[in-house]
Amino acid sequence: MADLARLVDKYRIMVRLRAAKVGNEARAELSALAEEFPAALRELDTLTDDELLRRADLLERVAMGGAPVEPWMIWLSDYHLLMRVALRVKRRFAMNKPSPTEADTIAEREHVDAGFVHAAASPPHGRLNVVVFDALARAHGHSAAEIWDALFPRRGTQARSYR
Repeated sequence: MADLARLVDKYRIMVRLRAAKVGNEARAELSALAEEFPAALRELDTLTDDELLRRADLLERVAMGGAPVEPWMIWLSDYHLLMRVALRVKRRFAMNKPSPTEADTIAEREHVDAGFVHAAASPPHGRLNVVVFDALARAHGHSAAEIWDALFPRRGTQARSYR
């Protein structure tokens, strides 16, 4: 629940920052937000003001015990967690691949499997989102496309690739 409560803060910050003029203070806050919540800036670019507020309100009700947890909330919390791990792994192994021992050690420490570590170290076509959404799909029994659309709804009618 603590992770979901922190997501409330994330969305409240995003709403406030969108309404504010982007100055140096806002840039620093955006950078900190993106570090804690990878892809928060994507959400800020793609979600409407109404959707940001809706998500903040729903998450706040859940955090206060007044509403049930919805699947997208868990997916989003897990997405941020997995993407933080993936980014650390990618930076750590930018020049080489992890050995099986290194992958096992990191997997144990980060609470992921060694396959995730190997995939994040060398993601298909350089795209960490593919690795993260594949892991989310396996963990939650939904397709990567379904999870992607729930977290980052498309705008307009243009088709998009999930790979």
